[in-house]
Amino acid sequence: MFINHIYRHAQVNPGKAAVVNNGTPVSYARFACAIEAARNHLMRAGLPGHGVVVRLTRNLYHEWVLLLAARSLGHTTVSAASWQVIESLDLKTITGMICLPDEQEAIAQVRRVRPDCVIAAVPRQVLEAPIATSLPMEVQQGRFGDHIVYTSGTTGIYKKLLQDGDWDEDLWRSDSQSIAESCCPDDAYYLHGYGPWSAAGYRLVMSCWGSGATVIFDQRKEFYKYFQDYPISKAFFVPGLLEQLRLMDKRRTTIDEKLTIIVGGGFLDERAAADVQRQFGCRLVMAYAATEFRTVLENQVECADDLVWLSPTHESGIEIVDDDGIAAEAGVPGNIRIALRSCKPDKYLDDPEATARHFRNGWFYPGDLAIRRADGRIRVLGRVADVLNLGGSKVPIGPVEHAARKALGVENLCIFALQTEVGQDLVVVAIEGGELPDQVRLETMAREVLGAPRVRFFGIDRFPRGDNGMMKVNRRKVLELVRASLEH
Repeated sequence: MFINHIYRHAQVNPGKAAVVNNGTPVSYARFACAIEAARNHLMRAGLPGHGVVVRLTRNLYHEWVLLLAARSLGHTTVSAASWQVIESLDLKTITGMICLPDEQEAIAQVRRVRPDCVIAAVPRQVLEAPIATSLPMEVQQGRFGDHIVYTSGTTGIYKKLLQDGDWDEDLWRSDSQSIAESCCPDDAYYLHGYGPWSAAGYRLVMSCWGSGATVIFDQRKEFYKYFQDYPISKAFFVPGLLEQLRLMDKRRTTIDEKLTIIVGGGFLDERAAADVQRQFGCRLVMAYAATEFRTVLENQVECADDLVWLSPTHESGIEIVDDDGIAAEAGVPGNIRIALRSCKPDKYLDDPEATARHFRNGWFYPGDLAIRRADGRIRVLGRVADVLNLGGSKVPIGPVEHAARKALGVENLCIFALQTEVGQDLVVVAIEGGELPDQVRLETMAREVLGAPRVRFFGIDRFPRGDNGMMKVNRRKVLELVRASLEH
């Protein structure tokens, strides 16, 4: 059972920080005692033994205490910032909600829409209990519960993936051992406000505690003022969040060679990467992963080439194939697919259609185009799925394209988020028809609808369409036409 790792770390190194939560260190001993106190409270709360138990609290430390306690009792858990998000997940069975007593609005909503749901309000003093005279012993019986993470990364709407409790041992012992996801006991890993509903906020946290490392959460609005108040060895950022840190944190004047900043969820251009390395004196790593799979591509950045041409991690199981699943030759674009591993989800919950589209014959297809170089390095060209990735934030493509069509007064367009040869984010808008709208209208749409700094517009007389009689636009072929125009 996973919490036994935390309990063992508490016995061996009780004073070491397990968490630094908004600047306040919490030792492994206190963390273990809080989990055990929450376990005892939940045992008496009358939660049903089966089904999904929801967690609601705005404090990541409290959230993890409650999640680990509930899972140690065999419950399947899901976490969210609001009850509205939980309802949008359309979970078939929700039997209980764990919260703090002051979550009155959520409690009222649950009682109104789910009257049979058992509400377990855990007092704050339970979660902040002092260190006991006798630290908790390992749990010998029962199964560690499952946990649900969710993503909009491939479909534009929330898709749920079940993290099997029995697989959590493999999460942090994975033989891929990428720079981004591997941890040692000396690590202090900065994870900002990534919650356990996300891939980074789940996998990286579990890897840290499994290894006896320290997790650093900072949910404060002006987080950049406090970055590295605690000595950090690793930090994970999406490009947009890293840009905030880079622009706001001007206090860093000393070089810390121990710091590694990992960038995922998007790419940095050469100038931004150089600025980060100069400002923080750190090692910079680019990583490619998703909620559905672990880090399969990454590079330590030592030159501009390392920003866009990434190397497969050990046993990553990544291939570039054509539409028939045949391996693409070096230099020929194709679809990325990732080999599924035993410790990964192999389906979306309650969505067989999306599962069939993305999980196929032992592979996961994220919807990205890529190209492999002769030396084995891979460059991600862009998405042909139904989301946009803007600065690490994934947004559904449908509403964005609808708003863009309305703003430009055109019947059909396709929007793609690409990376240039030097790693710059570039949003491309392909418009079907003979002529583009006037420049003022284009610039207004780019600013108000896309909010993107670099946008290129292309006019295509007629979009390629499928030949199955439905006349659906073939987005991949549209993207191929766009890329051909960019190269000329």
